[in-house]
Amino acid sequence: MFFRRMQRRVAAELRARLGEASILAIEERANGFGVESGGPFQVRGNGCLALTDDELVFLMWLPRRELRILRSAITGVERTRWHLGKTMGRELLRVRFQNEAGQSDSAAFLVGDLPMWEALLAD
Repeated sequence: MFFRRMQRRVAAELRARLGEASILAIEERANGFGVESGGPFQVRGNGCLALTDDELVFLMWLPRRELRILRSAITGVERTRWHLGKTMGRELLRVRFQNEAGQSDSAAFLVGDLPMWEALLAD
């Protein structure tokens, strides 16, 4: 019950911040596996993943963390089973991008409809 309320609350917050009309896709129950530049000791966590014309945004439930990746900074999208030494036994969506320091970086997410996210991010 607690997790459903958290999921709804974070999804509603993200929709309000981004504007419902601007959201191309949303995964209310994604699992973030961290950012490569942050190293292997990051906490993996549930959150809400949303895509707009301009950015990919992941808002983690607990602890509250936010990752924003500009679409123009995305350099590739691929499937992987591992990210930063972590796995869930299923394929993950790995997004490669140039971070704010101009360095190559990546983040990975467990999403329900992997082909849909790949197709949207490949555009």
